Amino acid sequence: MKLLNEIIYLFEYKKDGYTKQGGKLYYKNPYGYAVYRFQAGILSKNIIKKIRWIARYKGWIEAFHLKENILNDTLNKIHLKKCNIFIDLLTNLYAKHYSSEYKEKKKLYNT
Repeated sequence: MKLLNEIIYLFEYKKDGYTKQGGKLYYKNPYGYAVYRFQAGILSKNIIKKIRWIARYKGWIEAFHLKENILNDTLNKIHLKKCNIFIDLLTNLYAKHYSSEYKEKKKLYNT
């Protein structure tokens, strides 16, 4: 480890910043959030976490009826079959959860 006596990054906390707006941003940019879930699945080294993240990704796509054109390649890259039973089961649960959660928050976020 090397210690630096330099300023690396300055930031300013804003009360209406990402922390407060996070949920709103997910729903206003569902494709961006889908990409985040996709990346989390790709980068995870634990097979259980890979399955969970890919199921979340697929559930998000299903809940928001997003056009999905990279999933098959993704599953091949992370060595999961397209019809992995665990992913399929979890996908349906996540999709239902995201759909009902979105309905509740839709009025709040005015999306």
